[in-house]
Amino acid sequence: MNICVFGSSSEQIDKIYLESAEHLGKKIAEKGYNLVFGAGKYGVMGASARGAYSAGGYTIGVTPDFFIDVGVVFDKCSELIVTDTMRERKGIMEDKADAFVICAGGMGTFEEFFEVLTLKQLNRHTKPIIIYNVKGYYNSMLAMLDNAVSEKFMTNACNRLYTIADTEEEVFNQLENYVPFTYNKYEFLKKDGEQNGTDLKQVLLLFAKEMFGADTKIRLRPSYFPFTEPSAEMDISCNICGGKGCPFCKHTGWVEILGCGMVDPNVLESNGIDSKIYSGYALGMGIERITNLKYQVKDLRMFSENDTRFLKEFEAAY
Repeated sequence: MNICVFGSSSEQIDKIYLESAEHLGKKIAEKGYNLVFGAGKYGVMGASARGAYSAGGYTIGVTPDFFIDVGVVFDKCSELIVTDTMRERKGIMEDKADAFVICAGGMGTFEEFFEVLTLKQLNRHTKPIIIYNVKGYYNSMLAMLDNAVSEKFMTNACNRLYTIADTEEEVFNQLENYVPFTYNKYEFLKKDGEQNGTDLKQVLLLFAKEMFGADTKIRLRPSYFPFTEPSAEMDISCNICGGKGCPFCKHTGWVEILGCGMVDPNVLESNGIDSKIYSGYALGMGIERITNLKYQVKDLRMFSENDTRFLKEFEAAY
């Protein structure tokens, strides 16, 4: 396993951060794992590399060429990868890593953490991300993330994308017992009130494009239904005229196909579902309108006239 350690390059920090990083690097090597790091010889980076080196471990350092010029690169790397830019350096470290351990650090470490976190949220990887919270260093950042959830900028699921370890033992327990978690923003019913209107809109857009074609557009108009709040009606761009306007869409370029909305908490409660834990959305559509647009039937009355010549045209669809 390649374990990528992100951390500070400063030597001015409390010794506990350096000592814990050096011991972490040593333990990585003793367990037969490889260390991926930013190739720096100072701070937490250098400490983790020294620890791994002292235990005969394999270290993969990744550095931009200008760090070599200023003499800050750890000179005992088993493998040194030199890049042109910081962006390229970060990408290689992410690709080489099987897991990420976030040690104490400053702006660079924050950026590295939030990038791998965002990539995991976007399902670009499922690797473990462990915040090694020595001396409670990251408590303030964790409180900020919790506040983002309470203010609805993030969902609770985002906080499951990483774990927190206060001790080295916890770091390795979490690494070695890791169960991949995939963030799924399209579940129809979620815990902890995570569902929101943005989820609904994305599902509706995906449905419209899959059903009527990749160029299909949607729009939502406020409406009222007794079991949802807020509620909306969804229109799609008319696929008969391509949105240009025709008799079928009444020359508007849009056709209404369904009603939708967030499930009213009272509906959940009346069915024995705790609305403080669960939320969801609802949508409903008529099969005639879907068939009408899918097969470009220009007159809805044809569905109810029982004309066998019309019905036989759909035998191939069975």
